[in-house]
Amino acid sequence: MLALAGAGLVVVGVVGPVVAIPMGGTPDLFELQRLQQQPGYLWSALGFLAVAGLSLAAAAVRQYRWLWITGLAGVVGWVAGFVRYQVAMEQLREAMQARFAGSPVAWFAQGMLAGVQLRWGAYCMLAGVLLLLGAAIVHERRR
Repeated sequence: MLALAGAGLVVVGVVGPVVAIPMGGTPDLFELQRLQQQPGYLWSALGFLAVAGLSLAAAAVRQYRWLWITGLAGVVGWVAGFVRYQVAMEQLREAMQARFAGSPVAWFAQGMLAGVQLRWGAYCMLAGVLLLLGAAIVHERRR
């Protein structure tokens, strides 16, 4: 049941809003790829969907040891995405400070940047992959 719930949360997280952008909405990973024109978002979405699908397949055939691989792959993917998000936000913050230094609209730009935040879809993906790891741990303890 943990594996099913984890895989379900991963799927919900992929199609749910992952980031809030002021005056830009709350896109999911597929919409981010379309908006940013960067294939990394598409590959992230497909990778998480593969993690969910492989986890469901492993649970269906009762090969719970595979959940270690899918769960760890999901955690690594989530952490890599989070680090990439933090680096991009810092680069954007530096670029905005350089561009709007001394400008009367600097406060507006800083406020807009402060409004960019992760949304519940990102946290659903994290909770899902942690549940997959939890299912693997439960299986190991029962053995």
